[in-house]
Amino acid sequence: MTLARTPRAKLTLLYDGNCSICVASMKALLKGRAKNVTLQPLDLHSREAREAFPDFDLAALMGELHVVDGAGNVFTGARAVHEILRYQTWPICWLARAWSLPGYPALAQKFYQWFSARRYRMQR
Repeated sequence: MTLARTPRAKLTLLYDGNCSICVASMKALLKGRAKNVTLQPLDLHSREAREAFPDFDLAALMGELHVVDGAGNVFTGARAVHEILRYQTWPICWLARAWSLPGYPALAQKFYQWFSARRYRMQR
């Protein structure tokens, strides 16, 4: 008897490589313990990102994190963060479960937009 393996998901994370908070977040994610997923961070300013996603608008990419899954689905902002959190191990994964709470997705997006607009001012 052979057990079927869960296929590994792939998430491409388009982040702002000029933002030290964003870079530190990507490094932390790569050091973290994600399960059943391959995380591929791409600096949105890189040639590789522009070649892989030529139709993506630079202003939109600068405005919020974009995550593209293996099927080509695009998640942005807080929803992108949620998609990443879904694959994290305990205790971080519980944050993804909060998404099912009434009002949480809207609140998370508002906070994400507030933070994203101020990220350069918060850098050290």
